[in-house]
Amino acid sequence: ALVFSRDRFAIGEVNESGISLPDVERESYPADEIEDAVVSYDDKYIVFVTSDSADMAFYQQIRIWDIANEKWQRLEDNLSVKIKKDSFDIGRSSNKIVYYTENGTIDTMDFEKGELLCSITYGQSDSLEISFINTDQYLITYSDNINLTLWDVTEGKMLMEEETGTEFIGHIYVDGSSKFFGIKNSFMGVNDAGISTQELKVYSLEESGRFYHFADIPYGYASFEAEEFFCAGGHGCYYGDFLDYKTLENQAEKILGDEKLSLVEKRKYYISE
Repeated sequence: ALVFSRDRFAIGEVNESGISLPDVERESYPADEIEDAVVSYDDKYIVFVTSDSADMAFYQQIRIWDIANEKWQRLEDNLSVKIKKDSFDIGRSSNKIVYYTENGTIDTMDFEKGELLCSITYGQSDSLEISFINTDQYLITYSDNINLTLWDVTEGKMLMEEETGTEFIGHIYVDGSSKFFGIKNSFMGVNDAGISTQELKVYSLEESGRFYHFADIPYGYASFEAEEFFCAGGHGCYYGDFLDYKTLENQAEKILGDEKLSLVEKRKYYISE
């Protein structure tokens, strides 16, 4: 268990009796301006997000703590890296971190080895949402140009880009799935039944490296890992399973007499009204 304040952090143990915390005065570690912290997938490292003293409004610093060796991990030749504010993600099945730099690149680093794996030239943007997907091979990004982009970080290349049609993207959701992801609309609305709505756009990801928008969930819950959703609306609540894009394509082609679908037809059959 990790406990932290603005200038210190401590590591406790989770046992049958609950959480055992150390003596904060004697067994905690000093740190500067901690804003957030995330533990790596293997529980060996802590990724700390700290304020950038030179420009707190637009930038942050990333530092990595090696739990077993009780020391800060070196990231190439430095103990920290400077990133655009809130523009980073850590691997869900590897000790990788990806972040958007002040120089306009999207960098992927193996923080266990402290080595830079890939640097993608992106350009300048006020903000960039970033999320790993598909065992940390692919990267989903969304920026203020309202484009959703899929990258292969192992090869450092863009696979697909599509305009979302909305400027109100609040967050990218992956939920440990390699086949689905979602983007949440940050705009809160109210439907005719008086129920608050915050739309989640659901995308299906193919192995070929292409994604398709195929469902909208106006208000409810989606588990991409379990491939199921629950939705509450003006006509009651309902529950269902996700079907991946290939399954939907096969069903549609059966309805059409085994005809292959054009791009226009794909959009017609798969995007929710």
